[in-house]
Amino acid sequence: MYIFNRPPLPFSSKSAIKLGLKSGYTIMESLKKAPHITLYILFFFLFYLSSVKHIEVLIVWVFIVISMILIFSPERIKNLKSILGVLPFVIMVLLPFVIRGFYNVPIEQRCFSAKLILRLMCAMMTISFISSKYSYLYLVEGVMKLGLPNFLNQIISLTFRYFFMVRTDLDKTAKAMSARCFDNARTFAKVSTYGEMIGGFFLKAADHGDKVYNAMRARGFTSETKFKPEKIASPFYIGLLVFFALFFIGLTIIERFMEIPWLF
Repeated sequence: MYIFNRPPLPFSSKSAIKLGLKSGYTIMESLKKAPHITLYILFFFLFYLSSVKHIEVLIVWVFIVISMILIFSPERIKNLKSILGVLPFVIMVLLPFVIRGFYNVPIEQRCFSAKLILRLMCAMMTISFISSKYSYLYLVEGVMKLGLPNFLNQIISLTFRYFFMVRTDLDKTAKAMSARCFDNARTFAKVSTYGEMIGGFFLKAADHGDKVYNAMRARGFTSETKFKPEKIASPFYIGLLVFFALFFIGLTIIERFMEIPWLF
């Protein structure tokens, strides 16, 4: 009777899940103040993905990233739709299989293509998750604090400001076309209108570039402007970087050892 009536263990699987979720939220909240630390961890993860050799491991990571998005992301559908951004590249990778037939392609090429597609999916969803969890400005600020060469920082900052001007034009165009019932137009009329729209964007590009350049000069940005890197002085952030670096290195070493037949 004692076996069935004994009190529950103080640390169960449910408690472990709650502790893991709480730790995840705590780490993400602490990273809000350190965008460059987030980028370092992202680089570690992307380098690790590029070194993975087994399709099974990449599939597991895709499911882990999807789970992270479903649990922590405020824009789940948008993050999952980010896979569509690499769809043209995926079609190009799969084109040889369509032309030659799936079974006529060597198995090495099939494995390479599958791993490439899985890496792209995982990387795109991860970057989309970080940008929605924080913001694009957060990522740009992190890049500025990495200590990159000055001309790269200037290119990134100019591109970021130019991107929002183009995005505003796209939103205005989409609203105008929707108000004029453009969705019900004929196919050839749509193609013609899209061509005119793209041509207009090219004509506006020079004007947008001048506006961004003059606005940044008015705010004191010149070719002599220096972006100072931020030193990592917090023991928490240092420990976090060391943990993730050792974690990904450890996973890579374990995967390499799994390739030795006499060990497994």
